[in-house]
Amino acid sequence: MWLFIRFFPEIFRFFCLYCYKNGFVREVMKTNEKFMALVLVLFLVVLYHYQSVRVFTEVKEQRVVVREVLDGDTIKVWLYGKEQRVRLLGIDAPEVSSRDCLSAEATRVLQQLVGGKTVMLEPEKGVNKDKYGRYMRYVSVRGKDVSEVLLLNGYAKVFLEGSLKRKRAYEKAEAVARENRRGVWGACVS
Repeated sequence: MWLFIRFFPEIFRFFCLYCYKNGFVREVMKTNEKFMALVLVLFLVVLYHYQSVRVFTEVKEQRVVVREVLDGDTIKVWLYGKEQRVRLLGIDAPEVSSRDCLSAEATRVLQQLVGGKTVMLEPEKGVNKDKYGRYMRYVSVRGKDVSEVLLLNGYAKVFLEGSLKRKRAYEKAEAVARENRRGVWGACVS
């Protein structure tokens, strides 16, 4: 069913061209069944509009396998039929590209937590992708929120744009790491 919905525009175009080329529309019109033709056209237009609004806006949790850990807050997974980058929602880990303090350690910890494992991706209502085209998702492995684990150990900081449902839990985890001088809160404070 998903494939049908995903490729409906192409199927619809092919169907319309097929009907037109084979004289179906002309044949219906000749037999004074205009009402039937109108109903068919309206049905197809409504169905096309339904698909174009994107059935996928209400995405639920998705189970995927982590193919690669790119840095302390970004992973690669197979999603929507191709390899996609996913940013852990609600956190910001030290950047590997700019050699931030503990960036290699944050990447290593994320690799240990999720590398090659099956994880659950959970979207936040109203948040889909960031400005770099990465999907923004909560990531959990065996029921544990990966972002919260990174925050508790000081390998990430809270990064919230707007109000997220896990905001309080993340802020508490970051406060625990800061109080105990874990990770970036101990090694990177100048």
